[in-house]
Amino acid sequence: MKNLLERLNALVDWGANLILINMVTVITLQITMRYIFDRPLQWSEELARYSYAWFCLFGIALVTKERTHLSVSFIFDRFPLKVRQVIHIASMSLMLIFFLAGSWGTMELPGVQGNIRAYSLGIPFYVLHLSILPGFLVSALYTVYHFYRDLRPGKKGET
Repeated sequence: MKNLLERLNALVDWGANLILINMVTVITLQITMRYIFDRPLQWSEELARYSYAWFCLFGIALVTKERTHLSVSFIFDRFPLKVRQVIHIASMSLMLIFFLAGSWGTMELPGVQGNIRAYSLGIPFYVLHLSILPGFLVSALYTVYHFYRDLRPGKKGET
């Protein structure tokens, strides 16, 4: 399973880098066209918005893998180890529920949003929201993996 997760992480990392390069290129092109040539592009803002949404959701997956979500731990650190373990399991359970529920709800978007399209690009608007699906499903997979590692028999130490 670890090998599968490493390949998945490489794919997500590669995708996030590719999207970031696309976003920076499109925004730089827009700035150049607007301020140097005085001919702004109509489609660049929409493409940058779509790219940003996909980049953020890929980022959520990578942050979940590395367990580097923002947290406020000054109260959490004051609890005894057993209480921290219970809170940790509860928070991971809530994350998993959130990721799965968000993924499930996202699958209904194409039917709900119908034929609404981006003005300049003509791309269906639900493509913007479908970025939730890979980001949340990969995050759910990483959360399950962390559950397995944290709760396996013989694990010692703090979570």
